[in-house]
Amino acid sequence: MSTTPPGYREPFESVTSNDQTAWIVIAATLGTVYSLMFLGFRTFIRRTSGLGRLSSDDIALGAATLVAVVQSGVVLGACSSGLGKHWLSLDAEMQREVQQMTYASTLLFVIALGFVFLFLFNLMADPTQKKMLRIALASVVVWTVASFLALALQCDITHAWKTSGEKCEGSALRWQIISAFDILLEVLVICFAGYLVWDVQITSSKKWTVLSAFAVRLLTIITTIFRLTTFNQSALSTNPTFEAQFQVWIQAGMHVSTISATVLILRPVIYNLSTNYGSLGPTISHAYGAASQATYVMSNLSGVQRSRQADTKFGQSLAESRGTEYIASASVGHARNGAHRANVETESVESGSSQRMIIKKKTSWKIETYDKDAESGPRE
Repeated sequence: MSTTPPGYREPFESVTSNDQTAWIVIAATLGTVYSLMFLGFRTFIRRTSGLGRLSSDDIALGAATLVAVVQSGVVLGACSSGLGKHWLSLDAEMQREVQQMTYASTLLFVIALGFVFLFLFNLMADPTQKKMLRIALASVVVWTVASFLALALQCDITHAWKTSGEKCEGSALRWQIISAFDILLEVLVICFAGYLVWDVQITSSKKWTVLSAFAVRLLTIITTIFRLTTFNQSALSTNPTFEAQFQVWIQAGMHVSTISATVLILRPVIYNLSTNYGSLGPTISHAYGAASQATYVMSNLSGVQRSRQADTKFGQSLAESRGTEYIASASVGHARNGAHRANVETESVESGSSQRMIIKKKTSWKIETYDKDAESGPRE
């Protein structure tokens, strides 16, 4: 007997003791909507800012969002075939379809996270830390490939998608190892950002703004922990379609990861981090003078003033940038170079050891004496 009041339609999905599909549908739908919304923000900012062709960062984050959306679509297709329902309530054909689509969605999940990590570490590219960057990118590639193979080959290789009635030994251990390295990479992203931004000559509040933007990644660690705690090794072979909580945390972790990577383009971060150290388009000005061979000529300071005013405008700052998300690089990607240049300029002005970019004034005196009693005139 229906409990729906008169004049109302039956709900699209309902949660019962044998059907938890609604939770998966809600998680996948909301995650897809928000991921596409943030991707739309990013696309809009790029188009209105007059930026050039796509960079490698744009491609990596775009690929991550695309794979995440496709993964959620596969999960929604699996829900229409019975994912979230009790295994015994499905016929043989539905059981096969659900297992195949769940298997494909798990592999797409790993690929999406791999693209996100590639984007994050490439975003923090620092010319002075090339070796460290190469190690980080290599670690991401190794983690992605190893996780993909570990999940793809966890059961019988002849029909790897099938888990019901199979002895998929070590599945829980595989997820534990994958999740541990997932958390490790997230921590490295935050620590690497903090290491690069800390020596930049900006106020502490701006530094904390950058770190807060990257600290949003801590939410993905929380989803990873919940995903790991809701994995049921025994249900994988006895009731694989009824793992609604595990699927919900997969959706949450994947979409939070893609969305938090796009948070770096938001206006508060961009406004606070316009340090002119390279990320928002380097502004080359001559505050002290321009050298031409042995002569120093004064520069027009009005151009410098206009440049400073332009840097405080959100749209113009974006127009000068190579990519909107590179605001993080204002204090991260080129932090060391910026701090080094600032130190060099400070030392040049305050010390006498350097003669570059310093205006000198040379004054010569000519002394003339007069004899009061003489009518002839001045003598040197």
